[in-house]
Order: sequence, then C-alpha cells, then structure tokens
Amino acid sequence: MNSVFTDITDKNGVVVYYDAECRFCTTWARRGERWLEKRGFRFLPLAEPADEMKLVTGAGEMIGGAHALVYLARQIWWAWPLWAMSRVPGVMHMLDRGYRQFAARRYCLNGDCEIASKPVERAADWLPAGCGLGVALAMGGMLPAWAWMWSLSAVLFFGFKWITWIRARRGGMQMGRGSSLGYWLSWPGMSPSAFLRGGCNARSPEWIFAGAKTTLGAVLVWWVARRLPTNQTLLVGWVGWIGLAFLLHFGVMHLLALAWRVPPIMRAPFLATSLRDFWSARWNTAFRDLAQVLWFAPLRRRYGAGVATFGVFLASGVLHELVISVPARAGFGLPTLYFALQGLGMVLERRWEANAVCRRVMTWVIVAGPAFWLFHPPFIERVVLPFLRVIGAVN
Repeated sequence: MNSVFTDITDKNGVVVYYDAECRFCTTWARRGERWLEKRGFRFLPLAEPADEMKLVTGAGEMIGGAHALVYLARQIWWAWPLWAMSRVPGVMHMLDRGYRQFAARRYCLNGDCEIASKPVERAADWLPAGCGLGVALAMGGMLPAWAWMWSLSAVLFFGFKWITWIRARRGGMQMGRGSSLGYWLSWPGMSPSAFLRGGCNARSPEWIFAGAKTTLGAVLVWWVARRLPTNQTLLVGWVGWIGLAFLLHFGVMHLLALAWRVPPIMRAPFLATSLRDFWSARWNTAFRDLAQVLWFAPLRRRYGAGVATFGVFLASGVLHELVISVPARAGFGLPTLYFALQGLGMVLERRWEANAVCRRVMTWVIVAGPAFWLFHPPFIERVVLPFLRVIGAVN
C-alpha cells in the first residue's frame, strides 16, 4: 500500500468531481466519462458534501459549478453552443443562478429525497475496517509476527475495499455478483468504476512480461536468498522481500489486471521522471485512488494542495506503521518519517527548477535512499525472515 495520490490529476488530465449520492449526477457523470475519457478526463466522486461539482485542470486550476459545466460543454461538439452562449454578457450569471437552484434540489428531482443523513452513512462505512482492525490488533499476542503482519494487511485491504464498494453502490453503480466477487477477491485496485470500465487490450508481450516478473520474484525468493550467507540476515531478508514484491505486486497482480483487462497498479515505476510521477502515476495506483477520495480531496478543499499532499503521505506512514512496526514491535516512527520525507520532497519539487536528469536522480535518492526507514531492520529480522523460513525460501 505504499503509494499516495499526491496531485489531483495527471500532467495532461482533468478530474471532474461529482456527488455520487445524487442519482442524476451519477448518471450524467458516467455519460460524460464515456464522451471525454479519451481526452484525459476522469470522473471521481466527491469525498465530502459540496454545493457544486468541482473540476481540476492539469495545471491545478479548480473550477466549480456552472463554470465547470461550461468548461465541459466546450469539449463536446454537440454541447459546444452552451459554451458559446456563455460568452454573451449576462448569460453566465443566469447559468450560475440556474445551476445553484438545481443543485439545491438535486436529491428531490423525482418527488422524494434520496438520502437522509450522509454524515452518518459515511461514518458507518468505516465500521468494518475499524472493528476488524481492533480484532487484528488484539490477536497480536497469539500470532507469529509474520502472521500478524498479513492479518493486519488483510483487514486494512478488505476494509478499504468495503468503503469503496459500498460508496459506489450507494452512488448508483450496478455491480453484479460476479463483478463484485472479482473486485473483492481477485483485483487489488480500489476504484470500482475503473474495474467495471475495463477495456484494456492485453497483448501477448504484456503477458510474457508479467510472467517474467513473476518468475524473477520466485527465483529471488526460493533460489537467490537461499544461497546467500546465512549470517548476513539483513541481506537475505532484503533479497527475499524484494523477491516477494516482484512476485506479488509486479507479477501476479499484473497478471490479474491483464485477466480483468484493467490497468495494472504498478506502472513501470523505474521509469519515473520525478517524485510526482513516481507516487501519483506509477507506484501502487490502488492506494492513490483510495487516498484521493478519503484524504486528499477534503484536505485540498480546506487547506490547499501542499497541505493535502503532505497529509496523505502522513496517512500512508500511519498505515505502514500498522503493518510494519506493529508486528515487529519496534521501529516505531521510521515509516512515518520516510513518508514525511516523501511528502516534503513532493512539496519542494513543485518549486524546484531542474533538468530531467537531476529530477530523476533526486527522485531515486529520496525514494530509495531512506528505504531502511520504511522496511527497518527489526521488521526484516522479526517478520520477513521468519516468513521466508515458513514458505521454505531459507533455512
């Protein structure tokens, strides 16, 4: 889960936020996405109640309400006349008033209101994750450290799956039994709309590449790690841990994405050109999608992009404390410090003018240099190595 959504949109994309609890809004958001997806537009639900839709351009400009509607109209040939009319003096003011009147009544368009207490529903969404986490934490004394790590990871994973799934269903998204089971059990992503949309054509070279990464991970775990000096525990643990990452995150999860015809969650992170590119577009996009809705969007509206970026990295740090430091019973604060450094680097990078080579070098200095803070020695020795022994990778 070590990824965050650190900017509203990709470099050339536009993100449109709509009220997923308004059936009318959700219907038109789906249609708009079909029309505009090829032009780099993404449609995402608002994380918190708002009086108007929001649109954020690739340059970071935020547009709301009728102005956002006019912006979208300009992109669609048959809606272009609306944009042209808005250029007439006084028309934009009328559109703005009309939009606000509509927005105030959007839950009651069919004669009766659709929702009663949205804050209560949103709080209830967190109950499965909260209860599951409490049980998993209480089981720590009865489980080996490696089993405790996987238990905590599973609770957080399925807890977040529940939040994204139930909010999509509440927003009117139709997911059949087969699609729901696939989303829950065989796809690591956290965006139900992306899962249902699919549409990625899997070519033979991609299957071969995904299979090669899976094989490489297995070789690192069950062949290379076994042949390293046994007294070099950190080296053995790190090689095994990297092998598990290739086996699962880069390999098996890529194969699952190809099977479901959806984009993989790991998108060639080694080609990242900047910290923003690494964390926002390439590394574990499942967590990026999740963090965008749960933390980044509400923080940005209140405090701006810089605070929101740093806040999401801190949230990622806390989650990694739960699955790394807690099972190891040591190293507390180091994962949070690692992600705080990433957040600080992201904020400063936006103000730093440098050529492409310098940006690449600094990206890997900041990402890989302090990796021992994230996967600290107690975690490697107390959690990773025992797990490698259990699966027969090392003696």
